[in-house]
Amino acid sequence: MENPHVLIVDDREIARDGLKALIREYVPECVITEVSDYDTMMAVLRQGRYTHLIIDPGIAGGKLRERFPQVRKEFPELYILGHTLPPGAGDVGWLLSKGADGYVSAEAGSGEVIAVLCRRRERSREGAENPFLSLSPREQQMARHMLNGDTSKEIQNAMRLKSSTVSTMKGRIFRKLKVSNLVGLLKLAEYCHFR
Repeated sequence: MENPHVLIVDDREIARDGLKALIREYVPECVITEVSDYDTMMAVLRQGRYTHLIIDPGIAGGKLRERFPQVRKEFPELYILGHTLPPGAGDVGWLLSKGADGYVSAEAGSGEVIAVLCRRRERSREGAENPFLSLSPREQQMARHMLNGDTSKEIQNAMRLKSSTVSTMKGRIFRKLKVSNLVGLLKLAEYCHFR
């Protein structure tokens, strides 16, 4: 899975700094760019391959409301998250109706902001970017058993499999997810919020 490339758009430096610090603390491999206005945002989006856009719908200049549909049309795979919206604010419904993937209110906890960094928009031909979605339903079931700390014998009994089948499936899960052991699986599951 490629590292998230996040563009933060807010005309308040303190808000950008806060989001950057929060993201870097929990997702240190994340590549972060920040800008303060709509025009710069569009220029930066066109220059790089971003996975996420975190934007304050109230950025100065008032261009976002009239131009936001262009952002969604031009960057259909970009995961867009509005922020600093109080719950129930009028811009929430508008932003979501124009193609944003979600929002985080100013009162949200750090976990809510970090959770979005694992989410990606589904690609039309390549499937979803979350690697756990590449597993079959049966492999996902086994991965959950593994993440719960179940032993091979417990998995064998719970899923009614032969010992050799459990071993084969574990190897296939590790290969598909590009991890080499349970520790890697645990870290990936935590990063992708796979339960």
